Amino acid sequence: MVEDIWEELSKAKYMEWELLSARRSWELNSLKETCEAALNQQRALDMCRTEEEEETKESSQEAYIAHTERLKSLERVFEKAAEEDKPSEVPDYLCCNITLEIFRDPVISPSGVTYERAAILEHLMKVGKFDPITREKLEPSKLVPNLAIKEAVAAYLEKHVWAYKIGC
Repeated sequence: MVEDIWEELSKAKYMEWELLSARRSWELNSLKETCEAALNQQRALDMCRTEEEEETKESSQEAYIAHTERLKSLERVFEKAAEEDKPSEVPDYLCCNITLEIFRDPVISPSGVTYERAAILEHLMKVGKFDPITREKLEPSKLVPNLAIKEAVAAYLEKHVWAYKIGC
C-alpha cells in the first residue's frame, strides 16, 4: 500500500516537473533568442557607426571580438540557467546499497550502514539475519529509522524532482 502511494506520488511529481521544465526551457530559449537578436542588432548599429566614422580596421576587429565575447557570455548564462532541469546522478549516500534506488524509508543498522527498510527486511527474511555489507549478525529490531537521510532525500527531491523517475 505504501509502495503504491509512493509510486503514484513520484509519477505525479515527475509529470508536474516535466511540464514545468518544458515551459521553463521554452521561456529560456525564447529569452535567449531575443537577447541574441538584440546583441546582433547592436552589432549592426555599431558597424554602421564605424563606417560613418571611418574608423580603422583594428577598431572594427575589436568590436567584432567584443561582440563574439558577449554572445559567448550569453550562451554560458543560459547554459547555467538550464542546468536545473538537466538530470544528473543522484548522490550515492541517498541510494540504498541493495535496491540501488533512492531511499523512501531509510533505516540504519548498528554497523552504521543505511538501507531501504523493505529491502533489508526482505534480505533478513530470505537470505539470513546478517548485514549484507558488513556480514555482522543483524536482527530486524535493531534497525532504526535514519531521519537525517530521509530529510536529505526530501530536500534533494524538492530541488531535483526528475530524480523521482530517474533514481540512482
